[in-house]
Amino acid sequence: MSYRPANQPPPSKDLDISHVSGNVSDDLKRLIAYPCESLYTAQGEDGKWTFSGYNAEIFKRIKITEVSVEKNALEPKKFTGKVVCEMDVERDMINPDGVLQGGCTAFLADMCTNLSLLALAGHTGGEQNSTSQALNVIYHAPSLLGDRLRIVSTTISLGARTMSARVEMWSMKYHRLIASAVHMKMLPSAPQTKL
Repeated sequence: MSYRPANQPPPSKDLDISHVSGNVSDDLKRLIAYPCESLYTAQGEDGKWTFSGYNAEIFKRIKITEVSVEKNALEPKKFTGKVVCEMDVERDMINPDGVLQGGCTAFLADMCTNLSLLALAGHTGGEQNSTSQALNVIYHAPSLLGDRLRIVSTTISLGARTMSARVEMWSMKYHRLIASAVHMKMLPSAPQTKL
């Protein structure tokens, strides 16, 4: 998961989070509700922090509506992070058949599961700088141009070396499950200096 670099300033207190429900702190809501301004950024030659990564324009359109951390129902000593997002399926997200492209679906699953893991890590005082190990996506139904998606991501585990989260993408217009996924992550290995 790409976290905000240490020298980057925290999200502005002026960022509007009135549309974000949930029980985490306002600072954590600001961090997660504006990921393209506060998380997935790099400092350019001009000194400004910007998000210009893979599919940046699509990810910038995600609207975070909930950030919560609750006691895990099955293991009371553990917590579960939850992030709910909404977005419209737009022309740059569809395939030639006019439905949400599978690679875009996988991209959204990747990014949204990262947010739920961040919510849990931020709430419990942990920090995870992890990399993807596996992303298993199941496609249930097509989502058409103009459809409104509700993307619900919840953590499964957040350990010292590995972590995982699941996501479900729902069509708000047709009330059907579009896709689900499980994302496994791990701490990256230290780079080798010699071959």
